[in-house]
Amino acid sequence: MATRYTKGPWVTDKTLSTHVENEYQGILAGQPYSFGKEGFNLSGFISDADANLIKAAPEMFELLIAFTKAVPNDGSYNYQACMSKATDLITKALGGTES
Repeated sequence: MATRYTKGPWVTDKTLSTHVENEYQGILAGQPYSFGKEGFNLSGFISDADANLIKAAPEMFELLIAFTKAVPNDGSYNYQACMSKATDLITKALGGTES
């Protein structure tokens, strides 16, 4: 399966925060300022909670793909590894740090 998105990490850039309540920020990935290169720069009034969720998106997507491959029809899958990564990503999406 070919990926059609910019791989992580996606990071925030709060140097743009000169506006109301410091919620004007950027989310950067790959090579965000290079024309024709893989990457992006998304900026605007983005709450920290939304920025954290957006930053976690590529890793959550990769986990979902891995999870679908890890769960065979016979029910024997690596439950602990999937749950550990899922828990880390939920923490990250909520603004915490991964374990």
